[in-house]
Amino acid sequence: MKIAIQLDEKRNILDFNDTNDAIAEKKAKEIGWILAESNTAFLANESNLWTIREPDSMLVHVQTNQTPEEEKDAVITQLTLQNLSLVNDVADLKKLTTAQTLQSLQDAKDKSEQNEVITGLTKEILELKKNDTAETK
Repeated sequence: MKIAIQLDEKRNILDFNDTNDAIAEKKAKEIGWILAESNTAFLANESNLWTIREPDSMLVHVQTNQTPEEEKDAVITQLTLQNLSLVNDVADLKKLTTAQTLQSLQDAKDKSEQNEVITGLTKEILELKKNDTAETK
């Protein structure tokens, strides 16, 4: 359905006619009126929140210069990008956790090997002391 809209110099809606397509088209031929596609989200008591976008004569919100559908698509896109970023962050955290776990396992293995070497050396020292003590008697 078409709607005829009259804007002021700041592109605020002064008046509109949304009776039917024929009347809207007739009204849009008058000076200062623009023909646009109606939007089901447009409410008369909230006309101050709306304007007509110049390039395509679409009824859009003043604050975003987008139709409600475009705003919804932008939000979905933003949420999708955030979700992708979170997925990447989780993947990075998994990699980091895996690397830290592998390092911890390697550290534990190294410590175990060091303990074995120390135990071996301690046994050798004790054996040498034992032999030295036996020789001095």
